Amino acid sequence: HAKRYGNIYTMFLGHILVVVLSGFKTVKEGMTSFSEELSDRPYDAFLNVLTKGRGIVLSNGPTWKQQRHIGITALRKLGLGKKSIEHQIEEGARKLVEVFTQTKGEPFDPSFAVLNSVSNVICALSFGHQFAPEDENFQKLIQALKIDVKFTGDFFHMVYNLFPRLMDCPPGPHKEAMASTELILSFAKQEIEKHKEFHSLHEPQDFIDHYLLQMEKVWVSC
Repeated sequence: HAKRYGNIYTMFLGHILVVVLSGFKTVKEGMTSFSEELSDRPYDAFLNVLTKGRGIVLSNGPTWKQQRHIGITALRKLGLGKKSIEHQIEEGARKLVEVFTQTKGEPFDPSFAVLNSVSNVICALSFGHQFAPEDENFQKLIQALKIDVKFTGDFFHMVYNLFPRLMDCPPGPHKEAMASTELILSFAKQEIEKHKEFHSLHEPQDFIDHYLLQMEKVWVSC
């Protein structure tokens, strides 16, 4: 397409108009000189239903900037880019190697073990603790994440985005993905309530602590 239309062209993905930047120089110029114009995320009807346009990944404008600032500040205080965070990743990698070693060279599917390992590192940063692989709630969380990730690349995801109102009623994999998202949110809410109960905001230990502390500062200033 770039050879025919140049390094900047538009195309439709279904009903969505997309501007395509092709080539390193074009992308670099766009990201540096027009960062504000390129900061929006594409609208996704299904993901908007799940997140209500909130969070870091799918929000836009002032909401995205605020969430990004809070997120980066919290991660830096937790040691992102520093030696202090390496031991958590190294421990996760060590346990993953142990799982691989136990197979004794026999063929196996590593996807579940890798997802377990990565998820536990994220849990350590977000919740302040990891979960045993056999933990029932943790396994439900992993399964829900797998369902959501799989659905985002599914044909039904595209159909939902084309006909969101029609897809609200009939059954299908989108209903399973919605239920999985509710489970993930419920899991996170339980962890947040535990953090509120122990109230360690004077010495924040994880992402939730830092986020709650930021919320408390906003409430005080108001």
